[in-house]
Amino acid sequence: VAWMIYSIEDYNKNRKYYDMHVEVAANKGIELQLKFIELFSYGVDSSCSYYLKYASETIDKPDFVIGRMRNPLFTKHLELMGIDVYNNSLYQDL
Repeated sequence: VAWMIYSIEDYNKNRKYYDMHVEVAANKGIELQLKFIELFSYGVDSSCSYYLKYASETIDKPDFVIGRMRNPLFTKHLELMGIDVYNNSLYQDL
């Protein structure tokens, strides 16, 4: 499973781009799920472990993320959790 993460506003402008990636991923045997940056919560818990929730629910980590959001702090958090991110934090303006 892989995620493509968008802001809701950007997704509404780029639906065809996402649809194209879903088709290509499916042809390669990859399930590509759409996630919205606005629905994530993340941070460090009381045991000093990174956490990630989506729509207030704990969520399993994906195999990789295609980042279509412009949020280098969130992207860096994913990387620190060991998730490979395409359009990673090094390529986003801080």
